[in-house]
Amino acid sequence: MPAGCLEAGIIMFSRCPHCDAQQAVTTRQLRDSRGLLSCTGCGQTFDALPSLSEQADEAPVRHDSIELPSQKSYTTESGWRWRLASLAALLVLLGQVVYFEGERLNRQPRIHAALTKVCQTLGCRAPAYENPDAWSLSHTDLQPHLDRRYLLTAALTNQAEFAQAFPQLKLALTDFNGRPLAQRVFTPCQYAADAELGPNQTAQIHLPIILSAEVGGFSLTLLNL
Repeated sequence: MPAGCLEAGIIMFSRCPHCDAQQAVTTRQLRDSRGLLSCTGCGQTFDALPSLSEQADEAPVRHDSIELPSQKSYTTESGWRWRLASLAALLVLLGQVVYFEGERLNRQPRIHAALTKVCQTLGCRAPAYENPDAWSLSHTDLQPHLDRRYLLTAALTNQAEFAQAFPQLKLALTDFNGRPLAQRVFTPCQYAADAELGPNQTAQIHLPIILSAEVGGFSLTLLNL
């Protein structure tokens, strides 16, 4: 062994607890400094004896070498979060619009058609089209029919571009002096065989009615709920 090595002592290795840097140290240095070393990495003084070893370990991973997320990936993640938040806010806004204005908006043919297509894609069912203004009631007549029996006839037309559920009908009767005599509301199941009437179609209404008094006049109107 060279004389220089004998004078310097055996080379060993110790690791700094402050920065985790490993450095070589001789037994003579340990003896002279009573085990205290000054770190060549961070300059801190530490006790070299607890981590003393005869062989050098693998180089520790430097903290400054850890790859941090790039600004681009951070921006992309923030962009997706912003888009999701905006989509959630838009859905909430649409829900409020449908809740408060759904009935009025559903009467718009274009909006109803768009809503129907969306529901077909999502597998849901669009609300039935309801537009009281698209109904036309004509050819109303009330004629005596046998003893105390009358026959009410009318033509009900759906002028909308979509099928609509039949509306309720209100019959008001007056005497010969024009004073109210009686009134009655007919539900769709009482005068129609089907639940809906197709677009631009007309249904003929025939309703037999039994009355206990002579009727001077009548009116048949749509009952808007």
